[in-house]
Amino acid sequence: MAAIVIEVLLVRCHTATGKYFAVTDVCMDANTILRGRGDVIELSPEKIGWILRALELRTDFIPGGRKGLVLSNNVGKKIHDLALAFGVRTLRELPLEIKCSLCAELSLPWKMPPNAMGKTQGNVGNP
Repeated sequence: MAAIVIEVLLVRCHTATGKYFAVTDVCMDANTILRGRGDVIELSPEKIGWILRALELRTDFIPGGRKGLVLSNNVGKKIHDLALAFGVRTLRELPLEIKCSLCAELSLPWKMPPNAMGKTQGNVGNP
């Protein structure tokens, strides 16, 4: 479930109009992804909160009296690093021209151009 939560946060980093991610909104998005992928699990805001805590992403009260993440530069960087560590699907499906400076910094091995032998530099020597 952590990878799904990270995927939601990554998408929110790229599309956010504000700098706050309410836990309830993250929960709704995570459940939408799960249903879209055929899963019957339903996450609760409490479960999302525990997942965020396990990922060392600290929630706080945000405007409106809700709990959520404040999207600081450090939090955005941590979300991107977690997405890479968890192999989040959204990172694997990035367009060739990356508009996010944090994504561009990650040096994604599956996005490397093929070498002369037709293999990407990240999988040279692998079948």
